[in-house]
Amino acid sequence: MESETKPVISSFWSYKPKWCQPWSILLTGTLVLIIIYLITNSWIIRLLFVFLISIWWFLFLFLAPYIYSSSDNN
Repeated sequence: MESETKPVISSFWSYKPKWCQPWSILLTGTLVLIIIYLITNSWIIRLLFVFLISIWWFLFLFLAPYIYSSSDNN
């Protein structure tokens, strides 16, 4: 009998430490936004942080895993 081996599908997140998991990225960004909301009354600063954290979330939660999965399918 021949044994069939299935390819191991590795996740982008399986290579990341706990502090770099999706839940920790979302939690950190949310906490920063809450803290900024509480300590400042400036809408410009609040919007700046929302913009920066949104870029951070997009890069690390969507773009990086997409690039990893695309390069893994070569």
